[in-house]
Amino acid sequence: TEELRCELMANISHDLRTPLTMIEGFAEMMRDLPSENTPENAQVIVDEARYLSALVRDILDLSKLESGVQEMNPEPLNLTESVRQMVQRYGALCQSEGFTIRVEAEEDLWVLADALRLQQVLYNLVNNAIAYTPAGSSIRLTAHRERSASGDRVVVAVADDGPGIPPAEQARVFDLFY
Repeated sequence: TEELRCELMANISHDLRTPLTMIEGFAEMMRDLPSENTPENAQVIVDEARYLSALVRDILDLSKLESGVQEMNPEPLNLTESVRQMVQRYGALCQSEGFTIRVEAEEDLWVLADALRLQQVLYNLVNNAIAYTPAGSSIRLTAHRERSASGDRVVVAVADDGPGIPPAEQARVFDLFY
């Protein structure tokens, strides 16, 4: 239980940083550049605050984790639209930082997923791309369906113009916070 609690706190701390950074960045931009005080930028702050609230609800639901049960809430989700909405929130930040984020998807791709958990994963991937992409570069999010004999699946990829992960470190890329 203690190990689960420590892992939960590490995960939550990591996940809280992203929306807090977005809120801080947009609020500072709106304060420093009056022309950026737009309803769209204010909506980003509202959306990120809602996301934070959902994360806090997860913290308060610690008893589920302690009992070994992490309840997922899968529902039909338009993954393509979800990715596009997330990228829109980065719009002003991209302009001020000098990079672009593009979404490439041939169609609306529907999945059965827990929207909050999927959003956490996508935010982490995009934020890592932003952190390691030089100014003037671009980040691409692609989504496509792969059909196989064992069934269909949707693949989402994040690519950037950054230096990449050195081959010696690639084996550890899924180690927690490596």
